[in-house]
Amino acid sequence: MTEVDKAVKQLNDSGIPAMRSSDPDYLVFEIGESVFRALLSADPTHAASQLIRAAGACGGIIAGYRKTAAGLGRIESLPADDVFWDELFSNGEPVEIGTVIFQVQVQAGGDEHPVGLDLLVVSDGTWRPDGFDPDKEGAAGDVRDYLTQWIKENHEC
Repeated sequence: MTEVDKAVKQLNDSGIPAMRSSDPDYLVFEIGESVFRALLSADPTHAASQLIRAAGACGGIIAGYRKTAAGLGRIESLPADDVFWDELFSNGEPVEIGTVIFQVQVQAGGDEHPVGLDLLVVSDGTWRPDGFDPDKEGAAGDVRDYLTQWIKENHEC
């Protein structure tokens, strides 16, 4: 059994339907209602393990962020519009699996207005702000501290 066959079996056994593509360099698999055609990685069984772990953890990771940030303001969490599961399989790198939208009311010049920040949640459990403070990233445990600081900075608008 080749490494690709092992990866296909591993995915199927975990509940992720997968098969070889007609093109030998690709694999086809399904997550939810979406079908992906992914370039085979150099280590397909390792990539399959990462894909299985990320797919299984997606809901739990988002729930963890909601719980961590609860009480700071208005929080919404959404699944990512475009989860690049095929990229996760192909290169083994973490990918975005959801978004936590954080909104607060701030007072500026006597008027109150909403200010929002989107945190992109990644399959390895880390987060990073979307289009804001691009060098900042962290783990679920420190997102509350980051958002608290962000609120303080934005109340000074």
